[in-house]
Amino acid sequence: VITDDNLVIPLVSFAIYYQIRIIHGDERLRALVILGAVTGLAAITKYHSLVLLLEITFVFIVLAWRNRREWKDWLKRWAWVMLSFVVTTGWWFFFLFSRFNRVAELGLVAGLLAPLGDPTTTEVATLKLTSLSIRWDWVAPVFRTFWIVDRPIRFSWFESIYLILLILTVISAFGLLRLTRHHLTSSRRDKWRLDIALLGLNLVIYLAIVFGRYQVFVARGVPPPPFSTQGRHLYPAIVSVAFFYVLGWRVALGMYPWQRKNVKVARSNDRVLAGTISFVLLTLSIATFIFIVRPSYLPYLPIVQLEPDEVAISHRTNVNFAEGLHVVGYDVGTPKHSDDVLPVHLYWQASQKHLRDHLTQLCLRDGKGNSVSCLWGHPANGLY
Repeated sequence: VITDDNLVIPLVSFAIYYQIRIIHGDERLRALVILGAVTGLAAITKYHSLVLLLEITFVFIVLAWRNRREWKDWLKRWAWVMLSFVVTTGWWFFFLFSRFNRVAELGLVAGLLAPLGDPTTTEVATLKLTSLSIRWDWVAPVFRTFWIVDRPIRFSWFESIYLILLILTVISAFGLLRLTRHHLTSSRRDKWRLDIALLGLNLVIYLAIVFGRYQVFVARGVPPPPFSTQGRHLYPAIVSVAFFYVLGWRVALGMYPWQRKNVKVARSNDRVLAGTISFVLLTLSIATFIFIVRPSYLPYLPIVQLEPDEVAISHRTNVNFAEGLHVVGYDVGTPKHSDDVLPVHLYWQASQKHLRDHLTQLCLRDGKGNSVSCLWGHPANGLY
């Protein structure tokens, strides 16, 4: 199943890869054009990939600074990357902003950001602060959802996986701190690695995106919705995450005595290793599709030719949601456990065919009318 979330991962990874190639001396025009094109495709797939332009500019500024006599050449190379990016994305953003801008309704900045489709960006442009507090309760759900699922697991043995991952993360962080301390206190400092700095910048930027998305809701005094703490927002930085994890483990494990012995390490053939890993991942993907993805796809709801009075509905309403589309009632169930979701069933009546998708927001409010939790979705869960 290909979505924008998993398609952007290889595109961002290739953009990072080509930047590292350029850092290590690949100054060919082909590499510059491919970098701009891949960055453009990533930006079209997920608009937050526009931050790659900041990373590319950072890399070229440092390379120009290190080669001051050739700074004009590096400026030209940067221009080639930007030209390739504009050619790849210009048509799409022109169409998007010219057809779907809401400048007349929301103003210049918010109106231009609105076509990007992320309500957070629009809210930033018109943000009215009600709280300046900084909260860190997003860290735990982001950590959990980065690895496995976005809801609590009832099996105690399965929860131990999170504990193992946390221990591995702490070991890696300890190794990275030790490496940083050694570098800062060493009397013989080597020239800092631009490729590692690029990966660090990539990780910091995407962590800032997750943190900023969450803080926007806090600043507005609105309870942050679940999608603001999803670990998938860090997936574009998966290359950086993997690199620093392994680097931290390598430094931390290198402290132990057995690493100081003259032990010969058998090196495996790169092709065999790559083939084995690819086969395992392909097998896992096929098994996931057969046993998890396919059973999750429900059939379309049948068309019921009934009047609302003929259906048993506990709470009847008559809300005009859109032209030819009404909410005629809802049922509220009882959760089996205290931490279960609250089952709510909406009843829809359509008096005409609808060629456009609709997006609904269902909110639970307390006695004072404040939103406790909200859920975005499509009518009938999109099964129509």
